[in-house]
Amino acid sequence: MQRALPGADEVPGQPRARPLGASPAFAGQAALASFLGGASDLVRRAGGLAPDTQARLRYHGAKAGPAAVGLAAPDSAHSAATVSPEPIALSADEEQLFFKDNGPVVAHKGSNFALAFLFLPRGKREALGAVYAYCRHIDDIVDSGRLGPAEARRMLDFWRAEVERLYLGAPTHVLSRDLLPHVQAFRLPKEAFLDMIRGCAMDLERARYETPESLESYMQGVASSVGVLCVEIFGYSHSPPDRMRRFADLFGYAFQLTNIIRDVGADLELGRIYIPASDMKASGYTEQALLRREPNEAFARLMGILYQRAKGYYRQARACADVRDRPALLPAEIMAHVYEGLLEDIRAGGFRVLFHRQRLSAWRKTLLAAKAWFYCHGF
Repeated sequence: MQRALPGADEVPGQPRARPLGASPAFAGQAALASFLGGASDLVRRAGGLAPDTQARLRYHGAKAGPAAVGLAAPDSAHSAATVSPEPIALSADEEQLFFKDNGPVVAHKGSNFALAFLFLPRGKREALGAVYAYCRHIDDIVDSGRLGPAEARRMLDFWRAEVERLYLGAPTHVLSRDLLPHVQAFRLPKEAFLDMIRGCAMDLERARYETPESLESYMQGVASSVGVLCVEIFGYSHSPPDRMRRFADLFGYAFQLTNIIRDVGADLELGRIYIPASDMKASGYTEQALLRREPNEAFARLMGILYQRAKGYYRQARACADVRDRPALLPAEIMAHVYEGLLEDIRAGGFRVLFHRQRLSAWRKTLLAAKAWFYCHGF
């Protein structure tokens, strides 16, 4: 995407990146958070987000039907079973959670997101902004601390129904109305929006993950699902769709696992352990030792297992994309270089993650972004 483009809404040679319809502008530096920050958990973990402001829930009556947005209406029996005719009533606390009187939540200009976002044309920024706003609000349902588990589950149920309404061309919520033109323009898959809700819901159960495969199911929901949305916005011409789906899945796993490694200590404060039990057993490190935050040799072996798995995700993801699509995928590679750089710094520092949260300096992020540009352009 670093390559000079003829216009904000026009990407020649990339048939899957289609011109957009009009959409309210969304502050630029936030948008790429959705994919490159990894949907929900990565948005929350990556930091640098502007603080939440006071909020007010607003609804807009739907005006566009399926024909107006080019979306096929599903079978009527299915529609009756899955789509509520009216929005679910929300409490005052939920109203305060969701809508910001002072404008949408944006990523801080010094965050990881800003570097990658600089290379996107306006039309794609707006589409990614709408995706980011959705992701951030789904994440806030679970992690804001303002909703109890029962309330959060009810809100997630509302959003499952609202996604169905969105794909019928009749959204009732301002966030989904903002998504509507981009769903049409970029053929964004409904399953990815729903999968992110599924992933966030898993955090309500305080689940433990027995194997890497079970953790991948979680990471698919909270990270990879939004990557699937974003590769359609970035555009690609030479890679098969199934390979691009795998590209999004694997980079989502890589980013999320990098953050899991970085945030071991921070997650303990929230009562969460994301490290698979099978990896702890293989390393000889116990959950009791983790709760005591013991940085012994077994812990180093455990971190080494996770490090090697994350490195494998980065390698496998890059192998999925045709080299001719790399310029279009520059935003993804900028974040991949930044997060992989963070992973390397954590390893070089001896995996000091039980009491310390590793960060990258601004100059190092800039250097890694430049390396990504050279990589994507064949230098």
